[in-house]
Amino acid sequence: MTRDYITEYYDYKAYEEDFNKIIQSSVSTNLKVGKLAYYMVTKFPKLPYFWGGGHNLTKEELLGLNKKWGIPQMITDYGSDNFIVGKYYPYSFDCSGFVTWCLVNCGYNLEKYIANVNHDYSLNSQDFLQIGPIYKLNDADIITKIKIGDLAYQKHHIGIICDIDHQKEIIEVAHISYSGGGSSLTTINLITGHVVNDSEVKDRIGHAYFTDIISISY
Repeated sequence: MTRDYITEYYDYKAYEEDFNKIIQSSVSTNLKVGKLAYYMVTKFPKLPYFWGGGHNLTKEELLGLNKKWGIPQMITDYGSDNFIVGKYYPYSFDCSGFVTWCLVNCGYNLEKYIANVNHDYSLNSQDFLQIGPIYKLNDADIITKIKIGDLAYQKHHIGIICDIDHQKEIIEVAHISYSGGGSSLTTINLITGHVVNDSEVKDRIGHAYFTDIISISY
């Protein structure tokens, strides 16, 4: 799967039409979340990883596609070895910012988990551990406990289950990762917990990646 990275000149109106069809569909909220996450990592232009992207925004600022995606923005609040405060990078999401954005746009209410909803309507990856039961990825009966729209988790990283194949006992996880250069689709065997396919990082195949599933009550 090869897609061009999003730029400041992306066809906002064309993708907005697709986006609206998804969020206005009559399917259940969890299926809507899975469908939106899948669309964003497979059909939408590739979103880069942006440290802190999707945070420090109000709920209203999170709604809809963002015309600022792809435009270089300065890291201001905090950074890392790869994202240096004061330097500019194409704006998008980090992993938890992407999960927050998908949930909020599909109508999931995060307010009871957020301390200051008027300042930063988002959760980091560890914060998501509080919103539902947690199951180990390779639990014997995990296939009976999870659903599309649940979250795949490992320490400091999170994504959204966008498809489950009960016969093959595999899941597809939509996520935004630094190592994958942004938006990624990762397929995981629920029995072994190992990656069987990855849209961006072939070195992940055959190894454990996500470790837990967070089950969300929709």
